[in-house]
Amino acid sequence: MRRRYVQIDGRLIEVSPDYQPPKHEAPLVFGDLPSYRSPVNGQWIDGRVARREDLKRTGCRPWEGLEQERKEAARQERYAHERLDASLTTAAGEALYQLPPSKREILTGRK
Repeated sequence: MRRRYVQIDGRLIEVSPDYQPPKHEAPLVFGDLPSYRSPVNGQWIDGRVARREDLKRTGCRPWEGLEQERKEAARQERYAHERLDASLTTAAGEALYQLPPSKREILTGRK
């Protein structure tokens, strides 16, 4: 039978034929993004940090596909309706309390 050896800390150690060395998880490294010109304001964007800053500065977000973009558009539309509704409610309340008490009583039925 053939013998098998592995080197650990500079010494040869005999191991069984079915020995599997432990897997070492190396860190995963990504290269930086290639440089490009911002489609919004024309500034030169060089790397991930510059891209994040450009997206933040211009109020944009990364493209995630048409389906996701439609979901985001619908979500933004809901938020716009909620903000409009809240501002109209506030304006109506302020207008009501600017009326004289006699007219306010007629509209609300309360004193």
